[in-house]
Amino acid sequence: MAAAVALATMSGAPFGLAPLRQLLQHDDGARATGAGQRTAGSATWRARSGLVAVNVALATVLLAGSGVLVRSVTRLLAVEPGFDAHGVLTLRLWAGGARLDEGETPPQIATTVRYHDDVLTRVRALPGVTAAAAGTTLPMGGGVDGFGLHIEGRFTANPEDAPSADRFVVTPDYFATLGIPLLRGRVIDVRDLQTADRVAVFNRTTADTVFPGEDPLGHRLLLGD
Repeated sequence: MAAAVALATMSGAPFGLAPLRQLLQHDDGARATGAGQRTAGSATWRARSGLVAVNVALATVLLAGSGVLVRSVTRLLAVEPGFDAHGVLTLRLWAGGARLDEGETPPQIATTVRYHDDVLTRVRALPGVTAAAAGTTLPMGGGVDGFGLHIEGRFTANPEDAPSADRFVVTPDYFATLGIPLLRGRVIDVRDLQTADRVAVFNRTTADTVFPGEDPLGHRLLLGD
């Protein structure tokens, strides 16, 4: 509101002074007697033409900018994000307290897993809920957990040259809940516990980047140093 008031004030002052100047330059006697009209001088016409030209130029710039904005928004809305957020409700949980503040020990990890499992069980029991899942972040949520990505048999001499990937931990129903399609392989399921063999699901961008032109399935990889 303050910006709008300031803009209106700054715009009104110069545009209001121009006609006031024209008015003050008229003959006082002619204004008092209401004597006949006279044709505007060349200076007046030049001022009017200048204002019209500036008005048209500004309108053209605004019209072009609006067209670019509409086209950009249309293209953004047409992008396939890889998930379906229709009818999805999200929320954040911060797990804390004495039971969960013992460090990343096996008992603490088991307690944390049980906590989230209990939350998901109760959420799935709510009327109208068809699926529920948890993850360390949401698609396009901004949170990152970047690690170096090293493929067995392709370790680089300098680890800094290895590609990097963002790691997210999810529960088995994560992909179905967000409508993320499976392109190859399988999604994470209840077999993939802390004590089981580690598995990972790549997105297509990572697969195309790390394994261009080859099958990404069956490889072993290391995340981290």
